[in-house]
Amino acid sequence: LCVTSQGVEPLRWMAVESLDREVFTTKSDVWSYGIVLYEIFTLGNYPYSEMKGHEVHKYVSDGHRLERTSR
Repeated sequence: LCVTSQGVEPLRWMAVESLDREVFTTKSDVWSYGIVLYEIFTLGNYPYSEMKGHEVHKYVSDGHRLERTSR
């Protein structure tokens, strides 16, 4: 979670359009669900654990994604 001027936001679980324009749709819900599945399949690994919140925003906005797991 990241504290912003607008409150606390779960940046690591937010879709690109939600990060950039605060747009929330069924597609952004699917993105967030995918991040939750990543946590489940990696047995609780924190998504983008090596990055700070603002780094996650830039990384995802630049088109990068989480690495696939071997499971």
